[in-house]
Amino acid sequence: MRIYFTVIIITLSSVIINGCLTYDSFHRRSYLLNEKKENPQEAIKYNPNNLLEKYKGNDAVFIHYSTVYDQIQIEYTYKIVSAKYLIINKDNEQLTTLSFPKGSSSSRKFYAVIRNPDGWVKFLSIDDLTEIEENGDIFYKIAFPNIVKGSIVEYGYEVEHGIGYSYSLGRTSFVVLPLQLNYPCINYKLTYTIPTILKPYVQDLPKDLKDNLTMTKDKNDHKTCFIFEKKNVAPVKYEPYSEDLFVRTSPLVISLYIDQMGKESTFQRSVESVWNFMFYKNTISNKLKYKVDDIIKNCKSRNEKLDSLLTYLRREYKVDRYLDISRIDYDDVFESKRAPEKALVAYFQALLNYAGVESSYVLATERKWGDISGVNHSIEHMKPGIYVSLDNGIAVVFPFYSKLPYYSIPVEFAGQKALRITPAHSSSDDEFTYSYIDLPRKSIQPLQIIESLDIKITDDGKMIVDDYRVFHGSASHYEIYRFYNKSFDDKVRIYKSKLNYKNVTLDIKKLELENLKINSSAQFAIKSNYVIGNSVVFLPDEIVLQTNGILGLDRNYMTIGDTVKRENNVVIYESEEMIRKINIHFPKNWKPLMKDSSYKVIYKIGSIDWKIDYTPGLLTYQIKRSINEGLFEPLSFSELLEIQGTHGKLFDESIVFSKQDN
Repeated sequence: MRIYFTVIIITLSSVIINGCLTYDSFHRRSYLLNEKKENPQEAIKYNPNNLLEKYKGNDAVFIHYSTVYDQIQIEYTYKIVSAKYLIINKDNEQLTTLSFPKGSSSSRKFYAVIRNPDGWVKFLSIDDLTEIEENGDIFYKIAFPNIVKGSIVEYGYEVEHGIGYSYSLGRTSFVVLPLQLNYPCINYKLTYTIPTILKPYVQDLPKDLKDNLTMTKDKNDHKTCFIFEKKNVAPVKYEPYSEDLFVRTSPLVISLYIDQMGKESTFQRSVESVWNFMFYKNTISNKLKYKVDDIIKNCKSRNEKLDSLLTYLRREYKVDRYLDISRIDYDDVFESKRAPEKALVAYFQALLNYAGVESSYVLATERKWGDISGVNHSIEHMKPGIYVSLDNGIAVVFPFYSKLPYYSIPVEFAGQKALRITPAHSSSDDEFTYSYIDLPRKSIQPLQIIESLDIKITDDGKMIVDDYRVFHGSASHYEIYRFYNKSFDDKVRIYKSKLNYKNVTLDIKKLELENLKINSSAQFAIKSNYVIGNSVVFLPDEIVLQTNGILGLDRNYMTIGDTVKRENNVVIYESEEMIRKINIHFPKNWKPLMKDSSYKVIYKIGSIDWKIDYTPGLLTYQIKRSINEGLFEPLSFSELLEIQGTHGKLFDESIVFSKQDN
């Protein structure tokens, strides 16, 4: 059951002996009993009928929710959850089921109690849990029985698990902990305990939250404890196309740092190993120069040089985070074709500079982590990239991030602040400085999809479709990685899912994928032929073509929900343009009974424009849709629904023909 957003903990280097960081944690298990008894005063205070009335409109209300993160060692944490909530919407599966990681066998406790308004009570224990596997991990899962409106569910569990792995660069950890749930909570408590050898830095909170946070140190137990307690916590409402939770809420953000010698580690010190690699190993040998010259020999612009060198790097090199970059140089990287990611990006920058493509080394964090300028940031947590001025604009390339083309900035980084690392005085100086810069919000080349469909309707009602789709920008790479290295049967299955047709029988006769290769400037295309067999209905006086989504636009890039009512702003991280032309051929003695020949709406969030041309035996639909990057008010969501997706005007459009005598 996902009732709060993800907690992310990136651990420190494990150079410290774990045994030095342990302390007595027996207290954390004391409340986990096999049987829970109702407190009479609490039952009166939180009367189900009163709560149902007070919190109507919500799916549930939590009477209490408590989470303890007990980091007893540098590599291990106990997570203990205790919750009690009233069910208002019994059909919400997130509230009627629970799942959590199985973790190690050394700590595994669970209880649950269900109380219904009619007096029915059910106690559950660890023996009632079912083990399931998801993406190689084992989880416990349980479906709570006999849930009705007004049921009160109470549960608690404890699990021990490792929370990370060693890094060869830096010694800083970064922790993000939620201070809100997806539902209103009357009593919320968060506890995070760490060994005192870890030095915490807490990102500033708004005053109304800061007043509820306390930090204590226990020298006897060698621990530091953060406790956040707050009453009547408002819920975080998930809505599609909202800003990241980090932007909309204020989680507890803590940087932790340590040094092998007990000294505090700063970002300046953490990045030194990367800078030293860049400065002291920045000699490009002749054999490496020959390789670069060969790669760019036919390139006529900075864009082409960057594209060719990026393709070479992605094809030939592998990230190896365990290598010690203090022991390798550029020639070692060239020969072994592997290095830690940040070192490989520095190596890539050296190749670009030799090729005449001036660039800067940047470190950035994803949007979900907020403004990095307010945190003593971990170098492990940051992604390396190259800031470069090209012929058609500024690009920031993340060479090993989702293998996007050089001209597309990942939406997770668009508009974010980043650190640009440069020499302090000159290129020959071994000192460096870093400054905050704003990454571009838009990719140099926008996402564009052009589709052409030629449909022939036979006398018996079958539809024979020649379908050709061309993808530009990040859409090209998105599609390439969907189909790349897949079997033909899998390609057919993936393609069918793309078509978004509803309630049709679909027989793929031909499927060709053009330019299906890993190349950062590839223009990918799909050519297909298929037969739809059940979309034409013959009536005594009319023929009805049930388009079932054939006229609708591809929704793979803009999947949205069905609700128009919103609380949050609408955010679009990447602009999109889609153009579609559809020719529908039919017997000449059929005459379409058309109501509209054109339709056009223009909003700030985007626009749609379509028109229909008719000649005997042929209908031509020309459709253009644009969706704009930006932040929009909540009401704009209804406009987004109007111009695309299953709510679009054409998606379920039926075409009615009258049959004329020959």
